[in-house]
Amino acid sequence: MRGWLIGCLCLFGVFALHTGCSTNNGNNEQVKDGGVKDSPTTPQCLTARDCKEGEDCVKGACKVAQECSEFSECEKDERCSGGYCLKRCDVDTDCPEQHVCTDGQCHKPDWKTAKAPNEGSTATKPLQIGLGVEDLDHPLSVSMAGYGFRPGPKGPYAKALGSSEGMYDRFKVKALVLDNGVERIAVIRSPLVFSTDYFITQISQYIIEKTQVNMIDKILFVSTHSHSAPARFWNLLPDLGFGTFGGGDFHPEVFRRMVASFGNAIIKANKDLQPGKFAYHIDPNFDPEKVIFSNRRSENSDYRHPYLLVARAERLDGTPIAALVSFPMHGTINSTTFMTNDAAGGLEFGVQEILEKKYKSKIEVFFLQGCAGDISPRGDRLGHKKLLQMQMLGRLAGPKILEYFDGLKDKGKTDISLEVVNRRIPLSRKALGYKDDEFFQLKDGEKLPYRFGAFQCVKDGFNFNTDPDGRHTDGKLGCIFSFEVLHGGPAVQFSKTRLSAARIGDLIISTFPGEATSPVAKALRDGFIAKTGGKLKDVVVLGYAQDHQLYITRENDWWRGGYEATMSTWGFKVGEYLINNAIDLTVQLTTTEKEKNDTGILPVDHYKLDLTPTIERVVTPEAGTIATQPPKEYKRMALEPMTFIISGGWVGVDHPKVVLQKKEGGAFKDVMRDGGQRVYDDADYRMVLEFRKVAADKVHYEYRFQELETFPAGTYRFHVEGQKWDGSKRVPYTVDTDAFEIVPGDNMRVNTVSLEKDQIAAYVSYPAGSNDDGKSDFGALSATGHRLRSSLVRWEVGPPLPENADVDIKITIKDSADKEEIVEVKKLNVYKKDKINIVTKRKEGKETTSEMETQVSGFTAKLPNTLVAGKYTVTIEVKDAHGNTGVWGPKELEIK
Repeated sequence: MRGWLIGCLCLFGVFALHTGCSTNNGNNEQVKDGGVKDSPTTPQCLTARDCKEGEDCVKGACKVAQECSEFSECEKDERCSGGYCLKRCDVDTDCPEQHVCTDGQCHKPDWKTAKAPNEGSTATKPLQIGLGVEDLDHPLSVSMAGYGFRPGPKGPYAKALGSSEGMYDRFKVKALVLDNGVERIAVIRSPLVFSTDYFITQISQYIIEKTQVNMIDKILFVSTHSHSAPARFWNLLPDLGFGTFGGGDFHPEVFRRMVASFGNAIIKANKDLQPGKFAYHIDPNFDPEKVIFSNRRSENSDYRHPYLLVARAERLDGTPIAALVSFPMHGTINSTTFMTNDAAGGLEFGVQEILEKKYKSKIEVFFLQGCAGDISPRGDRLGHKKLLQMQMLGRLAGPKILEYFDGLKDKGKTDISLEVVNRRIPLSRKALGYKDDEFFQLKDGEKLPYRFGAFQCVKDGFNFNTDPDGRHTDGKLGCIFSFEVLHGGPAVQFSKTRLSAARIGDLIISTFPGEATSPVAKALRDGFIAKTGGKLKDVVVLGYAQDHQLYITRENDWWRGGYEATMSTWGFKVGEYLINNAIDLTVQLTTTEKEKNDTGILPVDHYKLDLTPTIERVVTPEAGTIATQPPKEYKRMALEPMTFIISGGWVGVDHPKVVLQKKEGGAFKDVMRDGGQRVYDDADYRMVLEFRKVAADKVHYEYRFQELETFPAGTYRFHVEGQKWDGSKRVPYTVDTDAFEIVPGDNMRVNTVSLEKDQIAAYVSYPAGSNDDGKSDFGALSATGHRLRSSLVRWEVGPPLPENADVDIKITIKDSADKEEIVEVKKLNVYKKDKINIVTKRKEGKETTSEMETQVSGFTAKLPNTLVAGKYTVTIEVKDAHGNTGVWGPKELEIK
């Protein structure tokens, strides 16, 4: 179709931009009717990039171009590029066949080709499932994506944004491949802030190079949208070196390493294919109390898209392989200089732990981000912040997800229909349907359209509750800049995008390329159901998938302004344009024919982008040594973590992996986590890493370790594996710390003690994660440590023991004559909500307290003898079932 259009344009003597079409061949040789030349010649050029610098391609010939210093000096169909006015393309369809439009100029990509999986096959086979998981390869100290002005030092892997200084948890790339002999779908859970079509294209090229399999149209690439994941993979406006927008400026080494991680995960999943079953459940009203996620956008109604997907992929014997979980939840809890998977990580780690404990099997949890453009993560109902808040999300969502996951047992199917459809669409004023007097700015009374989009318009928002009818006015949009002024032409990232949809049995998955809001997800779902007559209603809408077009709102919502509306580039019509295209594409999954979606728009490709540069690496002679050993003894529930420091390799080379080992039978063996399926390492919040350069050739990696009340006592050490630079290549190193003892804690707490004539009562708890050790002075209460101690109480409160917990409590009561009464308690008999006093300040032994209602555990014990009125000295010694102890008193109590 596209070639026919170009031919028609030539036939009528109309110049098509960069096609080289003409009624003559550049040598004044006339073309006969029907486009047949008297003597065929090859055009000198097809695009300006076929010519020398300073020349443009005009009617198939290279001509000297007009010099310029800014876009206004050129004609409307030109752009100022490299100091010359060159003919401009806006979208790929302005270019010759198989050419792409990049920054206003056409070029032909040099892509590798290969056959797609099952290409040409029509024989459906039983379902096969493959899993691939890889560590995300990235430099430590790289800047993080998500916030436009993130602070931090300027390290070797940071430029526009500050460097990261530590890690709360590791980043994993996860791939789940489904294949039924006719179709193959690769569901990719990315830990990054978003994805781009260029990134996915390069991953596909990597897979072709390694395995000669073309996965380009088989990938559903969904990012968790952590605002604390590595940046510098987004090649936005490269000729300006401009890459903020929260993404950091592009660097080839970071990009190249990430591409390989994703490619290797998909390759591994393709190789791992084995017979399996798939089942799913959708909850249409997940988290009604809004303790996990909530609407943050004040400019629209308080609507959330509360659909929860829980899918179970398993082997034929019912052993789980993976759990797919989807609902909307922004990854914006953390704003420190430490990298983390953020809210999605807290959810995945928590759910994974719950599932693996239950099934005694390794289960990968995939959080597939929903349309969370207007949705904030919660987990803060009990005052937990930052790292503790992330962990709360897993505790809160885990039980319901486990319930649905359990309910899918024995419901998995092997005969599942699979289909994936893709459509790349142009983004331009023409494609979006703008008229000349729409989406414009007024300048000296003249309406000047935003030809290539504009950024940060309609910044001020109208609150839905106080001004439900408020809206902005066209021409007074207050856009900070247009891409025409900034870039002189269209930015390739915002000149096209990719939509995808997939069907897995009766489950329909549709995608949006950016931060779509809840009303956008609802419009797609409702539109699909309406168009298909409600035959299939199990529709899941994913955001941050396949590409990134910043925020996506509905038209009416955009006019109301505010943050989400201002963080977009194509104004009020782009949301409806994407919704309508997504509905049309998704509907194709319900038909028997294979519709063609060749729009003439090709994947993103950057002209002559060199991906080989690598930031200089440094030899670190002390790498592979222990700079600071762990202490000889660590008490469980200590208020502050235990630390040890490794002298490691350069930050661009090393990412030490630390494994906890326990001495058993004279040898150290890897410790397994609670579920028994994973090695106890630094993958999640059990250890926190901080890295710092202490000299030009020395990098220290400080690890903080913290364990709680039930962790087994014994002799332990840390085993470390890393890499260093020897001047020409990476070389591995291993090192072990000195052994240390983990012993029971001795800081259990007793409070709210009451003594009566015939009984004594008290509450017993573990220590709170605060700076109050129960005796020392402190000025203000503050949180300590990085482990969530309990999901039942606030961080200021000591976690209760389990209901009816076994204990060994000895109570000594002395009267004024030193006569003793001994009371023993073997099981707690109080478990309820009550008000207790929390110490908020202690100075010279004097305590300031605050009353707080919380969950408590404790006891009420009858006395062997009735006491008379008077003063008594009471001591309470407690011990739990795990050997942890604590002492209250001796303190004086009075019976009146």
